[in-house]
Amino acid sequence: MSRQIKDVVCGMDISTDTEYQTVKDNETYYFCSSGCQEKFEKDPHTYVHQQEEDCPSCASLEYADIPALKVKKIASNDTIYTCPMHLEIQQKGPGVCPKCGMALEPMVAQHGEEDTSELDDMTRRFKVSSILALPVFILAMTADLMPSLLPSWLPMSLVQWITFILATPVVLWGG
Repeated sequence: MSRQIKDVVCGMDISTDTEYQTVKDNETYYFCSSGCQEKFEKDPHTYVHQQEEDCPSCASLEYADIPALKVKKIASNDTIYTCPMHLEIQQKGPGVCPKCGMALEPMVAQHGEEDTSELDDMTRRFKVSSILALPVFILAMTADLMPSLLPSWLPMSLVQWITFILATPVVLWGG
């Protein structure tokens, strides 16, 4: 009879019927995938000897004894990152979620300056896309609503090619 158990590597709920299993110190560990099983087999002490400890920043709060506010302390000082949409995904260090592709966020708030590289990249894409989209909008609206305002030397096929060339990077890179 199978039962639900948590994968010790990523925390995902899985059935004990899974084909990904390892026995260590007379205890069977179950995994959601071969990737989690390989991570465990490379360094089992990281996942076996996890200790729960009170969150130091919550120690003074009256609700610090609530189990949900406990954090897992791993033997090393590496920060654990998780996906905001899939909380069962956890790993040491930054990366992307294997399920949805979102950037992983640290589970514990970091002191110091925040990494804004993603925001900076998206801001740059937005600015460049806006600059390219404005002439596309003006040209397309003029061609549709007031074609008499277009110069006589500018045929409709050239208008379509110009809008195509300017809109392509906006859609493929900026979007």
